[in-house]
Amino acid sequence: MAHLRLFLEDLPDDALCSMDNGRFAIPCASGCSPIRKRLARTSQSDIHGFVHAMFEARHSVGYIRINPVPCQRSTLSSG
Repeated sequence: MAHLRLFLEDLPDDALCSMDNGRFAIPCASGCSPIRKRLARTSQSDIHGFVHAMFEARHSVGYIRINPVPCQRSTLSSG
C-alpha cells in the first residue's frame, strides 16, 4: 500500500513524541508518542511487515475479503 509506505517515510511532526525543555513527553501526557525520531528504513520495513501480517491473519480466517496491505518488504528494504 503506497499510502502506508509514504506515511512511514515522511512522518508528520505530530506523529513524533513532543519535547519540552529537552525531555520527551511522559506517557499519557499530551504529545506523547512511542515514536521519538524519524524511522530508519529497516524500522519502516518492520512496521510494514507487521501491518501486513496483522491483515493477512484476519484475511486467512475470513474476517476480511482482501488484505489491503500487500507484502512489499523487498521494496522497502532496498535503497
